[in-house]
Parts: sequence; structure tokens; C-alpha cells
Amino acid sequence: MNVKQASTYLSIMFFTLLGACSKSVPISVSGTTPEPLINTIPITMGVIYDDEFKSYVFKQTPEEGSKWRIEPADLNIEFLDRVFNTMFRHVSTLDEVPTKTNRANVQAVLHPSIEEFGFLTPKDTGLNSYSASIKYRIDMFTPTGELIASWPIIGYGKSIKKGLSAKKALNEASRLAIRDGAATIAIDFQKQTLIRNWLIDGGFINTRNELVSQ
Repeated sequence: MNVKQASTYLSIMFFTLLGACSKSVPISVSGTTPEPLINTIPITMGVIYDDEFKSYVFKQTPEEGSKWRIEPADLNIEFLDRVFNTMFRHVSTLDEVPTKTNRANVQAVLHPSIEEFGFLTPKDTGLNSYSASIKYRIDMFTPTGELIASWPIIGYGKSIKKGLSAKKALNEASRLAIRDGAATIAIDFQKQTLIRNWLIDGGFINTRNELVSQ
């Protein structure tokens, strides 16, 4: 099994075994967010965190037993803010996707959303660890609202059970999943063909993916 197949299998496991969880723990995901080490692209980028993203809560209620409630929204925004402010020379927070009649004073707009969140406990896997997965969708628009590109990002995190309560272990796994997802956004940004072409056409990078001084 290659890396891509393994990632796909793990993703399927996360999003099909959710019903097996029955622990009852409300978790507001928290933790530190170190500064990412990436090159800054010389553009002004708008970023939209809509109400659904800001208030995202994962709820899992099994037929028997109690339920999980996981709230990753605050750490999502904190981590993505750090990544975007490192990726781009200037970042401006917007309330909504711009339109032709309501043009944004930026060079492009990013709109992240959360498509799925999942976790596995030691009971689910038979392993001595908690795992979490988060799937983002990143949409990039022009200043007038035309879609430039849209792509999925999946982050994974795992925390060893030993010495940690279920709440702390799942919090750590979720934090690492968010961290992995945010880092992947930064790494994969210029790998998207439509974005790479947009950056080249705009004179921000050359055909060797080198930043152009501006």
C-alpha cells in the first residue's frame, strides 16, 4: 500500500467509524500554534471566516451511551491566521465573497470551510492511541468573486493514550490534525495547477516557482 492509498484508507476509517464512539466528553480544542516556516508571497490576500466556520461544532450522538461534542473553531482560526499571515505579505479579513458590484480591495480571496471532522478511540482501533482527522475545503476567488480554484485539504493527528485522560488525548489529537491541515494548506498552495498559473500570470512567481521581487 503506497502513501496515497494509506491516507485514503485512513480517511475512510475516520469517517465511517464515528458511530462506534460512546465516550461523553465536551472538548474545546486548544493548544499552541508555532509559526510556520514558509516563503511569503508578495500579494494582499483576503480571507473569509464565515459564521459556519466560526461556530463549527462536531456532535456525535450514538444510539446507546453518551455523546461527544468537539469545538475546534477557535484553534482553526488561530492556526490559519498564523499560516495566512506568513504565506502572504498582507492579509485582510472579509465578511463575504466579493461580487462584481462589491469588489474587494485585495488581489485574491481565500474562503476555508470544514467539510468533515472525525476521530477514533482505542476502543475503535484496538490501538493505544486517539486519532483525529479534519477535512477542509479551500476556495480561492478573484476580487470580484470569480472562482480561481477549489481543493480539499485533510489533516491528521494522533495522541498516545498513556498518561493522558480521554479528553486530553483527544484534544491533542485534534490539535495536531488542525496543525497538519494548516501546514498542508501552505505546502500545497502553489502545487495547485490553477493557482500556480494565476501566480505566474500575475508576475508573483516565475515558471521555476521562484518568488518575483515586487
